[in-house]
Amino acid sequence: MKVAIFCDSSTGNTGKLAKCIYDECKFLDVSLYKEFKDDMLEADLIFVGSYTRDMEPSEKTKSVLKKITGKKLFLFGTCSFDSGDKYYNKILKNFASYIPASNEVVDYFYCLGKMPYTNRLIFEAKLRKNPRDKDMAKRIANFDNCLKHPNFEDLIDLQIKVKMVLNDYS
Repeated sequence: MKVAIFCDSSTGNTGKLAKCIYDECKFLDVSLYKEFKDDMLEADLIFVGSYTRDMEPSEKTKSVLKKITGKKLFLFGTCSFDSGDKYYNKILKNFASYIPASNEVVDYFYCLGKMPYTNRLIFEAKLRKNPRDKDMAKRIANFDNCLKHPNFEDLIDLQIKVKMVLNDYS
């Protein structure tokens, strides 16, 4: 089985997930990509990962997704606004809107990822201007929670999903 892993990671969070996937696939013919390459399309299974912004994949990832046809895909990534299946399903739906219909999304994995510290400073400044802004207080609490991710448990959950997909398709 030939496997390709494409990853666009702006802060390293999604890169950690790509490394975890690579480690699970190392006994196969696997390649890791940070840019689109034609030989990526020779893979039987393609893992496509991206950070998210406003529940959307990166522009680079959108471009890569549009070029893939007739493949089995596993989507993965990190986000920092919210977590849980309901939120991750919304992200999945947005990612899937860039995928040609000839592909099959076999599974996905999303988790929280830490943000740059400048985000916290922005939230704090806004909260100082308006101390009653409950949204900014929630954003600061969310920022602090995201600092712990992706964590060991996230990586174990990803390993389990990857193993299941590899068992199903190899």
